[in-house]
Amino acid sequence: LSTIASAFDEFFAFIAGLRRDQEQVDERAEDIVTCMERDLGASGIVVLSNLVPSIRGLFPHILRRVVSDPDLSALDGRHNQPTHNLGQGNIVRDEEDAAPSAEFSRNRLHYLFRRLVNAISSPEHPICFYFDDLQWMDRSSMDLISSLLLDFDHLDHFGNMHAPSQCFFVVGTYRDNEVIEYHTLASFLEKLEGSNSVVVSNINLGGMPKDCVNLMISKALQLPLRLTRTLADATMAKTTGNPFHVKAFVKALVQENVLHWSLLEKRWVWDIEDVRAISIDENVAELLARNLLQLPDFVREALKVASCFGSEISESIVKRLSSSKEWECLVDGLNAAASENILEKQHRGRYKFVHDSLQEVSYNLMDEEECSKHHYSIGMHLISSMPQPEDPDFSSVSFNAIGQINRAKTFTKSGAFSVQFAILNLKAGKRSMEVSDFASALSYMERGRAFLLEEAGWEENYELCLCLCESAALVCFILALVDKMKVFLKDIFEHANCLEDKLKGYYMLIRSMAAFSLNEAIEKALSILSALGEEFPDPSDITPVLIRKELVSTNVILEDLTREDVLTPRRMSEASKRFCANRS
Repeated sequence: LSTIASAFDEFFAFIAGLRRDQEQVDERAEDIVTCMERDLGASGIVVLSNLVPSIRGLFPHILRRVVSDPDLSALDGRHNQPTHNLGQGNIVRDEEDAAPSAEFSRNRLHYLFRRLVNAISSPEHPICFYFDDLQWMDRSSMDLISSLLLDFDHLDHFGNMHAPSQCFFVVGTYRDNEVIEYHTLASFLEKLEGSNSVVVSNINLGGMPKDCVNLMISKALQLPLRLTRTLADATMAKTTGNPFHVKAFVKALVQENVLHWSLLEKRWVWDIEDVRAISIDENVAELLARNLLQLPDFVREALKVASCFGSEISESIVKRLSSSKEWECLVDGLNAAASENILEKQHRGRYKFVHDSLQEVSYNLMDEEECSKHHYSIGMHLISSMPQPEDPDFSSVSFNAIGQINRAKTFTKSGAFSVQFAILNLKAGKRSMEVSDFASALSYMERGRAFLLEEAGWEENYELCLCLCESAALVCFILALVDKMKVFLKDIFEHANCLEDKLKGYYMLIRSMAAFSLNEAIEKALSILSALGEEFPDPSDITPVLIRKELVSTNVILEDLTREDVLTPRRMSEASKRFCANRS
């Protein structure tokens, strides 16, 4: 969900900037803030501000109430960071009994985003969402987009409109050669196309035809079309008409002096045989690599650092890294890369590769060991400069820090920081679960468990191992990964010190068993209750006589109780039995 949240974050940062302008009041910005407060309410604004930090700047009066209002404080991620008291054995905690289900959290988040879109869009000011590289989008983001497009809160149960419809348009691009039949994007698109509430238009974009390539080169060289036709034909053969590849190829011709300016003829000239001799593979990787190798060392180093973060790197990360002596030239290098059109400097200081091929080539400038070293150094520096939980950048920095550490495969074998890395993964996993990003959550849990040695991990960090395995098993249960869930549950059952610490695992196991064999699930549940001292008769022994006997005993117990006693019973003293009762 980070990409979608980031887009909203930039939008609301822009709105906040308009409101700070004292010279002129922007009526549209004020309308958006008013509609958001009306449609979302205080609790909705607090929940969304955990994902979209710039919302906090629009509603300081609401965020100030978080400190004194326990209901709002419980929704604020900054004041609700998971803590783990290592060494305490009993995992059955009362506050977790009342925790909302994963499905409820996901539905609430989808509902709030739908209300948010409804609040900031109108027929006069519609909104357009643009998503690039849909083939890499995670499942939780697809679910959110589906909810925005297919779930309509402005219609009542009878189909009558009682609120303005959401006015937004979605544009998505992807590479169809990377989307096979069973790709998650294929089912996502099929769902949208099969809906009666959304109009889906498919536009297939191939390479440019030869005439367009010739026109592009003719305009760039300021020469007639007839003179550039042979150059265009050779370029077309090398690039198949891909605009980005055409631009990169022509630029390479200039850098290698195959295409050069003639003072004698006062125009660009070339030798067509030399052009055809330039080698270039299908993805232009070799060509781009040669271009990058010609850049100064500090620029290449900046590109290596940026490529470790994927397609873009944020301003807050750049500032933290550039404070280190190792990367003191990072900003200069990124700006130089931007001047070469390798990076694009976007709003709020974010640097983004203009094409994913450039990111891949920049990353591939490093061998495996150098990649691991960069990831580890970046991660450790971000950990050492971690902001306070109340800082708006805390979530972004912490996720980036542990993400880098997780990718530093060969540099995280030592156990010096293993426990710290495991705890950071657990926190990141819990945070991902809160926003219904279960695929990422499972990845964090698995990496966190991997940082702890198998046997020594349970002996030295019992509570941490238990939390990681329980959380991982829960995510697997939500994602219907039964076999993987059983692996984590087996780890719990083999190493947990007492029955109470196994109860959550047994609960997930029984829920999973019920989907395949209800009788086996009931039999397992009864055996657990028996171990807790709550005996139930064998089903074959239950007769009408036994049932009447139990009813009589129950009536005797109730005779001495008032109505108030029945409605407000005493709290169970044993946490393990209370845990089971709350899930019955």
